[in-house]
Amino acid sequence: MCNIAGYVGEKRAAPILLDMIRRQQGFDGGACTGIVTYHEGRLYYIKIVGDVDALIKSTDALSLPGSVGIAHTRPGVSSETYNFAHPFITYDETMAAVTNGTSRGSTPGAVEKMTRMLEDEGYRFRGEAYLFNTETKMPRLRCGAFVSGAEVRLNGVHYYHNVKGMPIPEAMARVDSELYKDGVIEVLSTEEPDRITVLRTSRPAATLKTADGIYIATTCFAFPGDVSGELGQLPLLRPCQIFKDKIVVTDAKID
Repeated sequence: MCNIAGYVGEKRAAPILLDMIRRQQGFDGGACTGIVTYHEGRLYYIKIVGDVDALIKSTDALSLPGSVGIAHTRPGVSSETYNFAHPFITYDETMAAVTNGTSRGSTPGAVEKMTRMLEDEGYRFRGEAYLFNTETKMPRLRCGAFVSGAEVRLNGVHYYHNVKGMPIPEAMARVDSELYKDGVIEVLSTEEPDRITVLRTSRPAATLKTADGIYIATTCFAFPGDVSGELGQLPLLRPCQIFKDKIVVTDAKID
């Protein structure tokens, strides 16, 4: 299972996020690692094939600016690992997401149907990969390349928000009503830089509310040992907006 992390607060997010990912990757992950933060109107993001220590050693990920961000580590290594690594970023670079879970429980063919719809709407995907194993469960574009279902998921949220005018929580609920019933998605948007929007359909999404901000992770074992606060678990099937001082459970809901 992939592991994810998020932080909204007053401290610089990158060191906090990478520490949480390091604490989690022993449970699962470490094959590839990525992070995205927001600062002064734009997203800053880096991902590599390798664990969090390799990310820190080979990039400036630890120095990314901003006090809000999300991060991810996933298991499994193959030639296309980088293409399917998180975070995923929309082509206009206004929205980023990390996810965990699977498409288990989704309507057969739903991911492929949404992929076609997004292609028809002019969407492009950053993580295209041409695979020798054509039996993969990844959705396939008309050009023959495969893409991650998680990237389709993010672009679906972007479509329902930017094209159909839905608020981000409602857009997330709409996409997961169609596609996913197993996992967690965290979305960071340049339109709403003071928050992370999280939708939990099945997997855990633990929270730690502290004086300096709110931490989010797959497991509470990820939280810094020297930070005290109120532990919690996000509710199922309801998109939640995580601010530095509060968690708002929205009215949007998965069908």
